[in-house]
Amino acid sequence: MILFKKLLLSFVGIFVFFVAIIFIINVQYEKHMVKARYTETLQFYTEIIDLNTKTARKTEIPNALVDELQKKDVYISIYNTSGECIYSTPMNDSVIYNVSERAFGMITEKNTPEHTLVVRYDQTKSSYFFYGKKYDTHTILASIPYEYIISDVWKIRNFTASFFMFFVLSLSSLAFYFVSNKLLHTVKNLKKVILKMENKEDFDDDLLFLNKEFKEISSFIVNTYKNLTATKDALSLEKEKLFKHLQISQEGLAIYTFDRKEILANENFIQYINLISNKKISTSDSIFSLAEFSPITSFLNENQYNQNNPNEVTDKIVEIDKNDYTLLVRCIIFQDKTFEISINDISKQVQNDLIKKQLTQNISHELKTPVSSIQGFMETLIENPDMEQEKKDFFIQRCHAQAVRLSYLLRDISLLNKLDEGSYTFEKEKIVLNEIIEGVLKDVSLELEQKNIRVEMFLKHNMTIMGNYSLLYSIFRNFIDNSLHYAGNDISIIINCYRTDKDFYYFSYADTGVGVSENHLTRIFDRFYRIDKGRSRKMGGTGLGLAIVKNAIAFHQGRISAKPHETGGLEFVFTLRKE
Repeated sequence: MILFKKLLLSFVGIFVFFVAIIFIINVQYEKHMVKARYTETLQFYTEIIDLNTKTARKTEIPNALVDELQKKDVYISIYNTSGECIYSTPMNDSVIYNVSERAFGMITEKNTPEHTLVVRYDQTKSSYFFYGKKYDTHTILASIPYEYIISDVWKIRNFTASFFMFFVLSLSSLAFYFVSNKLLHTVKNLKKVILKMENKEDFDDDLLFLNKEFKEISSFIVNTYKNLTATKDALSLEKEKLFKHLQISQEGLAIYTFDRKEILANENFIQYINLISNKKISTSDSIFSLAEFSPITSFLNENQYNQNNPNEVTDKIVEIDKNDYTLLVRCIIFQDKTFEISINDISKQVQNDLIKKQLTQNISHELKTPVSSIQGFMETLIENPDMEQEKKDFFIQRCHAQAVRLSYLLRDISLLNKLDEGSYTFEKEKIVLNEIIEGVLKDVSLELEQKNIRVEMFLKHNMTIMGNYSLLYSIFRNFIDNSLHYAGNDISIIINCYRTDKDFYYFSYADTGVGVSENHLTRIFDRFYRIDKGRSRKMGGTGLGLAIVKNAIAFHQGRISAKPHETGGLEFVFTLRKE
């Protein structure tokens, strides 16, 4: 309604302004026409008086003419060449005599033979219209009150003209009222269309519009909005695809602002920087303080503030060797001086056929040991039926121990085969990781106490995950069993959930035991790989524990790596997807 009032008032104001201009011009024109008519009348009287002066050879005017002039308030004055008034018609208005003298002086200054002017008498604020004409022997002035001219102007305009102007103004205002009202409805409907588009609501195509052009404008707005919405949705989809790609990519990638604050970092990137660093890193912003990243930091310092080629994309590639891994780090600076850092593991990998061959050999070798032992014990019992009962019991117990070891070995091989077959063989459910870890510690509490091993935990509250209970249990059980069997006595175990986001939990498991040399770190997850070739058999292990851990973590869409612990010992850094 406010818009409507503004439109109406604006139109009326503009219309009144132009009407006023036309009115003033018209009044001036009519005033000019009235002056011209009075000038002709006064000129007529002047010519008669001049003719009378020449024929009668006297300056007096006949009484009949004087009477007529007085009736019309026409004042006549005659001046000789010396500027003396030699005759003037009698008038009741004494002011006219003084004004006539002034008018004569003003007319004589002109070079033209005849002239008209308006003279105002300030004391009475009266004005007079004069016509003066110069002759050979005299000058004749004829005048009337100026108010007659003004009165005649308004008589000409009269009521009809005023009514006509008022009628035109009213009719125009009424017409504009309807036009502006329709325009207002059109604007309201355009607003309604835009609001419905913003709220993603359907709207009618038969909304009232002033004309076809407005309807086309509305359609154009709607189509433009739909195109923008479709483009926005497509960009959101592509953005989501990019994020998904980053999460499942084997490449570690992080994107930073100009001032080196993290915009985005995927899981692999966090894993890789923790593999490089000797200390735990929970945010990727901390990498610029690492000595290994000093070439990247120097590259950024040199190029982020370089204005020579503002549109050039520059990059830097660095290789980092750490913990028997070779990582390729690439930094790219974009035109807006934001940048990304990617990390790829380019360590030499064992070929698949070699792995399979070695795996077959390892399985054969591992099965051969308990089978040969059982066979030897049984042959001894068969060949010596009269053997003492105590020795028989000893051989039987040794057979049983080897049979148990063989069953554990077959169980672990079976579990790994199931993990290789795919996720459909294991059911998932909602599990609280805190409860699993506490359950594992409870199961091994006696062994921990016997070896004087302390456990320190830094966990988030109520860490829920969609996963398989037995696999999650085996992850933490194998970690602790590994520490119990190989790390030694009087050590500490540290279980730390150092970071969490909407998709992952980030864990580290470390012990302060004897540790593992760096040249073995890349292979400790291989099946049957042994650092000490006889150690696992002596300790009762199958050589498959960490392989099971790696595959169980992969089942939960996580990744794992190993490195020396900063205070000595061995540390595992791994992730578990929440859902």
